[in-house]
Amino acid sequence: MDRMNTPSPAIPGLNVKGPAECKSLADVRADIDQIDARILDLLGLRFKYILPAAHFKLNDGKIVHDETRFRHQITRAGDLGEQRAMPRTYIERLWARMIELNVEIEEVAWAKAKAEREALKPT
Repeated sequence: MDRMNTPSPAIPGLNVKGPAECKSLADVRADIDQIDARILDLLGLRFKYILPAAHFKLNDGKIVHDETRFRHQITRAGDLGEQRAMPRTYIERLWARMIELNVEIEEVAWAKAKAEREALKPT
């Protein structure tokens, strides 16, 4: 069965036709717009964890970028993508870029928190 004719998984709160039921480009775009909105909801939630992670790492004496964790996340995402009939390379590249952007934000938060902590130390 090709990807276009694969039934869409049921996702609560997502009301899309599914690729096989789309009859026009407008149908495809309408479904994609709904899916994109849900992806952004989840990314927004994920984003809220970046600042707490930076503070925990600072408190634990860790640096922001952990190459072992990074590689684990990329491999795990690739595995999950394959389980969902998605190209592993696509998912791994997408995940790597997302994590790189998150690390950039986390590094700024980490550095700011560290500077604030240093400013509070008695001289």
